[in-house]
Amino acid sequence: MGVKLLALMAAGAMLIPSVATSAELDFTWGDADKFTDIESGDENRTRFRQRIAEGFEQIFQQNAEQLPSDQTLKVTITNVDLAGHVDMSGTERLRIVQRGHPPMVSFSYELLDADGNSLASGEERLRGRSAGSSASRTQRGSQSLLTHEREMLNDWFRETFDDAFDMDN
Repeated sequence: MGVKLLALMAAGAMLIPSVATSAELDFTWGDADKFTDIESGDENRTRFRQRIAEGFEQIFQQNAEQLPSDQTLKVTITNVDLAGHVDMSGTERLRIVQRGHPPMVSFSYELLDADGNSLASGEERLRGRSAGSSASRTQRGSQSLLTHEREMLNDWFRETFDDAFDMDN
């Protein structure tokens, strides 16, 4: 009987409409061919660029979750220079992340209220802190692919929106 009850509860939960608890994100990835550095090393260029775009969108989405649900955050990425550089390592081309090669991202943003009124907007060109002193490799499928970029964007988000919305993160 316990299994049937759980199955009924799960089915019922799917019928309940979900309530938005975060701002909507309207994310646009610019012309990657004009970006400073989103070179993939040995990975397929198209797949790598898609993973990078999805990674940036995920970073902005996670931050938008801290904003009120009746707001919309519009972001357009206009340039990216990933942390590190692509270098030949033996027979492979790898992205090497080390001191002196911080990430950079340029983007425009606008935060809108429920009526479409602009609450905040701007054009940003962020440069992150230099990576650690030892070289590291960013490998395919790695969770750390955008570690330095994530840190830089999370800091910007806190500095830009914390005071207005008293966020805890």
